[in-house]
Amino acid sequence: MTSYSSICDYEEGNVNDSSDGQTSVENNVHQGEREFVQDNKSIGRFCLDGSLPELK
Repeated sequence: MTSYSSICDYEEGNVNDSSDGQTSVENNVHQGEREFVQDNKSIGRFCLDGSLPELK
């Protein structure tokens, strides 16, 4: 995301689970622009689960 983007801004991407067969992914959303993520404020967590592992 770019600096000073609104909270309703979004970023897309693909989650590849073929290496370990995972069926869920946990995301932690942070607010801030500091160099290290632990120095920014965590504003939410969510888990995407129920996906099928990718076939090899």
